[in-house]
Amino acid sequence: MFISILLTIVSTVLLMLQFIDRSQRKWYIAPALSVILLGLSVCSIWEQNKYQEEQNKRQQFSIASLEKMGTRINWKNTEVSVGLLNDPQSIAAQSVSVQMKILPPEILHLPNNGALDLKAIKNSCLPDPVNGIGYLPSHEAENIFNAFARDGVTSFDQEAKSGIMHLIYSGRSVRAGTRDNDLVQMGLDLLPNARSRFTSLSDLNGVILIALVQGGSIQNPWFSSLSMQLATAQGEQRFDFPIHIWDPHSRHSTVGSQYVGICVPQEYFDVNR
Repeated sequence: MFISILLTIVSTVLLMLQFIDRSQRKWYIAPALSVILLGLSVCSIWEQNKYQEEQNKRQQFSIASLEKMGTRINWKNTEVSVGLLNDPQSIAAQSVSVQMKILPPEILHLPNNGALDLKAIKNSCLPDPVNGIGYLPSHEAENIFNAFARDGVTSFDQEAKSGIMHLIYSGRSVRAGTRDNDLVQMGLDLLPNARSRFTSLSDLNGVILIALVQGGSIQNPWFSSLSMQLATAQGEQRFDFPIHIWDPHSRHSTVGSQYVGICVPQEYFDVNR
């Protein structure tokens, strides 16, 4: 605003000089005023660009805020289920548990000053051509899940400081699924804290979700599926984790647990997608 007023004043003075009789003083003043006018014009352009940038930032912030509000996640009402192909009589729901970790898009620094290159890990994900979600190989999911473990013990506090969010589920009930598949409905035992950075679907853009599924006292658990139905303000969003089905009757029986993981593409949940 101030620069615009100065531009008007200088331009007016230069215009008035055109109607003044020729004098030596005039030809000293005019070039100086022209230089000042040029400088003020440059400042005016810079000021307008800065104002436009601020407007764009405000607009982007408003869009992001509306997006977060419109896709807010209700973790308490989010449903998780584990499928098993075992004899229904041998499935004890309370024995099944799922530990989930949500890793942020950026690099994670490990306690020993090392780092996980999440970009390289995402490159190892096998993309689904239908929904675009990447599926993490089991050994990669296991390595990431235990990356913070020291002497077999993982510090939840250390992981939380590095940006990892934890979700812990335990079995509540068993219901019939499709064909020979019985589903164990899970209940949430550990909620995200109030300062969690993952409160909406847009916060899940670019993240990696890994999980450890355990059968507890079930002998040779035959896992067939792990699914999560996120309850959001926009409706349900389903995630299906890749489960490698082990046949408990084969020579290579399962050890009773599986590591699984998915990679969510960047901008997967953006409004303009």
